[in-house]
Amino acid sequence: MPDIILHDVPDHVFALHLQQAEQEGVDIEQHIQRILAQKLPSKRLETITQIEALRREIKTEYGVLDDSTPLIREFRDTL
Repeated sequence: MPDIILHDVPDHVFALHLQQAEQEGVDIEQHIQRILAQKLPSKRLETITQIEALRREIKTEYGVLDDSTPLIREFRDTL
């Protein structure tokens, strides 16, 4: 895993993150790793947003569709 070295971090910023790390029960490195990971754009969230937009579009165009379970059962029974 690559290393990141930060220079010239203001003392008060470091102290606040160190305090938060202690409250979380982790070291400062783990705390900063969590922050970096949380700030990355979430591909999953992006995909969910796209799916929700598509669902709204389909609902607007076609309305609410009936449950197809009875039709599927009927077809399956004919096999």
